[in-house]
Amino acid sequence: MSVDIRKPAANAGEKDDWIATEYSEQPIFDLPAGKYIAVVKLGIGESHPNIEVVAGKLTEVVINANIGFIATIAAGATSYEVKTGKKSLDGSNAWLNTSYDPALNLAVNAGAYLVKAFNGDAVIGEKLVEVKAGKRSEIAIP
Repeated sequence: MSVDIRKPAANAGEKDDWIATEYSEQPIFDLPAGKYIAVVKLGIGESHPNIEVVAGKLTEVVINANIGFIATIAAGATSYEVKTGKKSLDGSNAWLNTSYDPALNLAVNAGAYLVKAFNGDAVIGEKLVEVKAGKRSEIAIP
């Protein structure tokens, strides 16, 4: 897990200014008063809550990153492919991640995902999975 603190860009279309990064579940930042964006990342899940620091006060922020886990196992699998659960205009599901582990355990934003299991180049099977924030969605393929 990582948390980036960024200062919002002054103008639309510009990049936010990076301030600091911590790799902890309870990061502590020493920041001057102002408005910031926290970029919380876990696996391929990501959240961008706004934060305001007030002068002379300790600002404690509890962030619901809206992230859950996909846990998948398929006998004989050598890789897994994770795609969006919703098809795009061309009828395909957008690619998000490939894992070469014998089991898949991946943090993602809440939502629907299509998981494919492969043995080499051969597709073992695929399943659509709905992930809820703070929950582990376990599936077996096929």
